[in-house]
Amino acid sequence: MFNEDPLAWDRQVRLLAEFDQIHRTKLRLDPETADATGPFVGVPAITERAAFVQLRELPGELPLRRALARWMYRLADARVNGALLRNWACYWRNEQVGIDSAKGASFSRAALLRQLLCDEPARTQWLRELERALSGTANFVSDLWQRRQELAERAGFDSLAAVLDPVEGLVELSEKWRAASDAISSEVLPRNALPLLEVALSTRARQGWPVRIAAQSMAGLLGERTWLRLALVKEPAWPQLIGPASFVLALNRLGQTLAKSWAPESHPFVLVHDPWNLEGHRLGALVSSLPLNESWQRRVLGLSKDRAKLQVRELARGVLLLSRGLCLKLGLRAAAVQSSKALEGAFAESMGQLFGFTLPACFAGILPRIRRSDAQHLVGIWLGLSEHEQLIQTFDEDWYRNPRAIETLRGQSSEISRSALNPESLAAALAASASWLKSRLDG
Repeated sequence: MFNEDPLAWDRQVRLLAEFDQIHRTKLRLDPETADATGPFVGVPAITERAAFVQLRELPGELPLRRALARWMYRLADARVNGALLRNWACYWRNEQVGIDSAKGASFSRAALLRQLLCDEPARTQWLRELERALSGTANFVSDLWQRRQELAERAGFDSLAAVLDPVEGLVELSEKWRAASDAISSEVLPRNALPLLEVALSTRARQGWPVRIAAQSMAGLLGERTWLRLALVKEPAWPQLIGPASFVLALNRLGQTLAKSWAPESHPFVLVHDPWNLEGHRLGALVSSLPLNESWQRRVLGLSKDRAKLQVRELARGVLLLSRGLCLKLGLRAAAVQSSKALEGAFAESMGQLFGFTLPACFAGILPRIRRSDAQHLVGIWLGLSEHEQLIQTFDEDWYRNPRAIETLRGQSSEISRSALNPESLAAALAASASWLKSRLDG
């Protein structure tokens, strides 16, 4: 089955990860063209239970052991749940549903969501149409996460959190973030679905942005050419331009692409790359926090001091909302493992506690969608925001224009120790990022 060289396993993981990425891209663009059996040809031995048994026989102090196990789980998940995920992608992106408001008209569920985001005057109607189209989806969500829980147990993990989360006690840390942001949230976030959607889109921060999202315009938003000179950067899949938050999302994706470009090639793949992209989420959060810097708003977007401060506050509200949404999803993950009924109940309770209102049960686990990378996304926000503050202290508020600061960032990203997190250091980053975000909202 395997030889005794863990580096050979590492090479297999890297190859299969590429196949998985290609498959997931097809699921996003046109799922009907994706192989119904999943991303792999046959059953790769590294995704079978025997491989996990053999891996556990390796010395516990071997640095590759845990990293390999988490990657092998991710690839096994892609294989075992490949057909289920393709069916969902077809259900979401390809299957057409008729709508009550226009006879003969039909939309995919993904298109209904786009209409909800884009058609501001008719959002109430589109929300109602989407609700009708999503009836019973909690059953799918719960089924998927129960399968993932069972797979984690078969692979020898103590829990699903042990394989998905970058550090132990992540759920408890998310509760700390939730508590820290409660008081801020009650003052700056509306307690109603459609006004909250406007916050998510940062509708009031409209001034100064380019007319479209493309490689040239996004490179200009970085504020300094050094960002893209240090390595060959592959253009990411850009989001649809809906509102100012689309530029923030595009910057996040550009940051994730930079993380891949800056990753060291001299170390094993599984040590450099977290299975759920922790380093990408960290650098993505840092780059996408540039618009929360008043200096950046003035220098890059050309705004006045007062307008820059207003836009920083509006965009900071969006980050606050995103972070609380991730706390919601981490809580729902545990409920989804129990049953669809538990998921729907937890959704109603948590929505009320976090946002002051609730949505219909059919949205549970779908809007927002529970993802395997939610923990990395939340941790990335804490690390990225706290690092932004550190860079201001070291290089001044316009650090993003300083080649030395950018080169320092790249050097740090190429260090294998970047991935070494612990609950104590993460708690410190959490506190620093909460303070920094509050300062943007107070301004």
